[in-house]
Amino acid sequence: MSNETNLSKFEKIKLAKENLETKNFKILIFSPDTNQVATSTVYQLYFNVKALRNAGYNAYILSEKKDYAKPEWIEDEMKDIPHISIEEGLSAGPEDFLVIPEIFTNLMDQWKDFPCEKIVICQSYDYMLDGLLPGISWSMFNIKNVITISDDLKNFIKETFGDFNVKKYKIGIPEYFVKSSKPKIPLIGFISRNPHDIQKLVKVFYAKYPHFRFLTFEDMRGKTRPDFAKTLGECFLSVWIDRIASFGTFPVESMKCGTLVIGLIPDKKPEYIVENSGIWAYDIYQMADFIAQATSAWIEDNVGEVFYSTMKEVSSQYTQTESEKEIVKIYDEFVSERIKMFENVVSQQVNSFVVEGEAVMVVNNEGDADNVTESGDVGPFEELSNHRDTNPSAE
Repeated sequence: MSNETNLSKFEKIKLAKENLETKNFKILIFSPDTNQVATSTVYQLYFNVKALRNAGYNAYILSEKKDYAKPEWIEDEMKDIPHISIEEGLSAGPEDFLVIPEIFTNLMDQWKDFPCEKIVICQSYDYMLDGLLPGISWSMFNIKNVITISDDLKNFIKETFGDFNVKKYKIGIPEYFVKSSKPKIPLIGFISRNPHDIQKLVKVFYAKYPHFRFLTFEDMRGKTRPDFAKTLGECFLSVWIDRIASFGTFPVESMKCGTLVIGLIPDKKPEYIVENSGIWAYDIYQMADFIAQATSAWIEDNVGEVFYSTMKEVSSQYTQTESEKEIVKIYDEFVSERIKMFENVVSQQVNSFVVEGEAVMVVNNEGDADNVTESGDVGPFEELSNHRDTNPSAE
């Protein structure tokens, strides 16, 4: 290999470093198509992009199909977030970042040889484990960086998979989740991952407490976020059933709205489940009795003030302003670590470092994403993934 060729390659490395320093690169966060079903996990993906764009980053939602249905249930300010589809073709150079939700290990495998930095965003224990085959780890897909949403999940990832660079941000609840200015009404809003669970609970409740038939249970799914918040603010009580939740925003949203929440404690207890932050049950059928007791206390204006004060204290920790700052800080650190890696490569004058153009994602006839170079040849770029900072800073 001639010195002229080596010089050309190092010039490309230096250009990638300069692009990182000037924010002249892309951050692509993959999102599935929810078919207009509101989910907190997808909302967080959009919020990450919003936070990054506000900080001057070129961040985009990455979708599989060109006709991806943009969520209509999110806030208006996030509906205009730009999208890039794999179907239309996508370039990803060594200065770019691909962010992949934990369940999409098929995409991690397809993109493992791309020269860009790959990051897993993990919001669920259940999805994380569902996506992995026995004996498989994210490190096998050339991934060392992970973003997550709680200390418990961060510790679980490090204890389970070993030495990953895991960074955590705290989820923020929008400011429009507030208590209604009008008196609360006999309405119980509920969220249940399995609709059959809530159906069973309501049947048991009405059977045991027929004198409370005037209460209405309302499924909160399918509402836009502002309508969701408005309805929740009107409810005097909310019910949450999600056994596999890693966080679950509904209880915190209820607290923000001054709505007492009765929740089934998940397999992994979220950090906000503390004494008097709500009424917490281990048995789904026990929840019917709790609903009756809470209803009686509400009618008699005898709900303990300790509940409302604790709810306010706990929920005040989850603001979007702070969440946005933490998200930007995480990506700032990833960019700094990437710049340092390029500086190390240049200083060591690694002749085997290969950046032959940029990788391009296309969809073949079977609908799978392939990795090809501008010349059309497969571009593994193994050398780039091998020259990582061996001791990345973790939060």
